[in-house]
Amino acid sequence: MSVTFRFHPVDRAAEYLALLRDGLDPDFPETRFRWLHAEGPWGPSRLAVCEANGRLVGGYAVTPRRGERDGRELWLGRDLDPVVHPDWRGRGLFGRLLEHAAAEPLPVALHYNFANPASAPGFRRHGWRDAGPIRDAAWQTSVTRPLSMELPLWLAGRLRPRRRSPVRELDRPAVERLLAAPPPPPAAPGRVRVVRSADYLAWRYLRHPWRTYRWFTAETEPPLTAVVSHHPERRRLLIVELLGGGERPDLGPLLQAWDTLFPRTWIALWSTTPRHLRRHLLVNPLRRGGGTFLVRPAAGEPPPSTLQPAGWYLTAGDLEIL
Repeated sequence: MSVTFRFHPVDRAAEYLALLRDGLDPDFPETRFRWLHAEGPWGPSRLAVCEANGRLVGGYAVTPRRGERDGRELWLGRDLDPVVHPDWRGRGLFGRLLEHAAAEPLPVALHYNFANPASAPGFRRHGWRDAGPIRDAAWQTSVTRPLSMELPLWLAGRLRPRRRSPVRELDRPAVERLLAAPPPPPAAPGRVRVVRSADYLAWRYLRHPWRTYRWFTAETEPPLTAVVSHHPERRRLLIVELLGGGERPDLGPLLQAWDTLFPRTWIALWSTTPRHLRRHLLVNPLRRGGGTFLVRPAAGEPPPSTLQPAGWYLTAGDLEIL
């Protein structure tokens, strides 16, 4: 068996897709694979694969992300879709793939992922650090179950003052005009985050292969725009992106509008967003925003604060691509 590293997985996309369907999900969509691994704004995913007699039996993908911290650019690697064929499990292939990817001399300062319980131990054994839980900061628009977390969230939301400003939902042409010159995201001093460039935002939220997002703008000065993922069947509204709003944007006007538009709904923003963005919300000590958050820094990069969630500015948009 030989281990090879490929920079352009699209040249064997059909084989890798078959491997994902055999070892991960029999209904793994081709549109997701192509969108995520071949059409990203910063180039195709880097792909380490295991071959046995010319057949792919294991794979591990890293999608490139251009990041920033205090104005300094750094490359991030978002780890996705590790898979080993069922016939080849238990032979150490997953660890060898991780080691092979780590040895590749690419200028990635930080790899990060949200591992599931099955894969997290393997990542930890190969240099990944458990950065700690990411929790939901939440707002409840009304109470359906009094003996639950909904009641304190609802009460806290009403006790905190909210600034009123008009809010409008953007249609597709208005979103495209906004993305022609997107406003900067809220300030996050000292935190690592993915660069929110126009091409990234368009790829991530307008060209997603199966999810439709809604865009709302509060007419504050300057305006604050939120991208949300609405799940009415679960009564959930996830804030996946925030743009504009100046140095200390206020979510109050948006929450005020959503309180009317989305009754009996739980609104969530991840606890990794700066505190001033969460001042109307309560951090739920029981609910986690997304799987186990793991980080692997390159040698000497970056400072230790990035090995905990408080060193990052992550939103639900960083997870929903799964």
